[in-house]
Amino acid sequence: YQKEPWRTFSKHSSDVLSIFQSFKLDTSSGKSSSATATSSKDEQYFAKYLTNQNLLQLQLSDSNFRRYILLQFLILFQYLKSNVKFKTDSQALNSDQEKWTNETTKKIYKLLEETPPDGKEFAKSVKRILRREEHWNKWKNEGCPSLARKVEEGEGEKKALGEGGS
Repeated sequence: YQKEPWRTFSKHSSDVLSIFQSFKLDTSSGKSSSATATSSKDEQYFAKYLTNQNLLQLQLSDSNFRRYILLQFLILFQYLKSNVKFKTDSQALNSDQEKWTNETTKKIYKLLEETPPDGKEFAKSVKRILRREEHWNKWKNEGCPSLARKVEEGEGEKKALGEGGS
């Protein structure tokens, strides 16, 4: 939230995203090159983290690695922008920081949509999950009010949803 650390963070983040933008993936990225009888939907892929900097090109070609990084950015941005009970008043983004995170979030979703396989569907799923997380955070901030709703059950009886019965 402070000026200098934010400047460093935003510069390095922009550098990472620029590299992802300039390094486009083909549709076979992140998939095994061996031909098997199973369909690509059934195939499981386990990301390998390469610790040698000379192998960075291979990691840039890994769609799962790219998704992990982009998703971490989205989670961090959501936390920075969210209203959490235990945050202090000094832990809030100023208007320039918020503008930068909003613009960068749009770039990240675009990169996620461009990342094979099924980039558009993956990006939509991430948006739904993060929206659900926002609702959960709001619910927690409000002191976890009951989610039970009263429903008419005929003859004037009322019963809360989720309480007893079938």
